[in-house]
Amino acid sequence: MKRFTSTEFGALILAAMLILAGLTWLLWPREMITSHPTNNEVGWPGGFTGLVSKAGSRHYGAVAIIVGAGLAYLAAYRNKP
Repeated sequence: MKRFTSTEFGALILAAMLILAGLTWLLWPREMITSHPTNNEVGWPGGFTGLVSKAGSRHYGAVAIIVGAGLAYLAAYRNKP
C-alpha cells in the first residue's frame, strides 16, 4: 500500500477543493464582477474589473474541475524511485 507524503496529501486536499468549487460554479452559475490585477505604468495596484456571465462561470467551473483532477492524478499516481 502506498504511503502519501504530506505534500501529496496537501495536493489531494487542494485538488478536492478545486473540484468542489468547480462543481459549484458549474451547477449553480452566477454573474459576478471579478478584478484582474496588473502591474502597469501607473504602478501596483493597477488593474481592471470584468463582468463574468453565467456561461463564463460555467467555463471557469469546468477549468477548475480539469485542473483539480490533473493535480489529484499527479499527486496520487506519480512513480516513486
